[in-house]
Amino acid sequence: MGNLEQELWKTALDIDIDKYIYKTDKGKPRLALVPASTIESVGKVMTHGLSKYKEGSWKEVESWRYKDAMMRHLCCYLEDENSVDEESGLLHIEHLLTNIAFLNELRLWLTKE
Repeated sequence: MGNLEQELWKTALDIDIDKYIYKTDKGKPRLALVPASTIESVGKVMTHGLSKYKEGSWKEVESWRYKDAMMRHLCCYLEDENSVDEESGLLHIEHLLTNIAFLNELRLWLTKE
């Protein structure tokens, strides 16, 4: 079915819905564009963290600790892009993503106060 035929099959309601969705989403980040593998990587690291820490405890950690951990994982990653953290068995870049996510959240909380 060509584009013209597809348009002809649309009802007036479909067109109104398209306009409504466009208007309400205009200017909002397109979160579906974030690669699923990136979200999964952070989830894997956080799930591993549950073997050592209670859920949500990352919110109570000083940001300097995340900066130090981030730099350690970055150095390992720069030496070998496929390097794995000995303790978790996960890639250093996955830990790096997680530390950056934590730092970003902490930064946002501080700017809201």
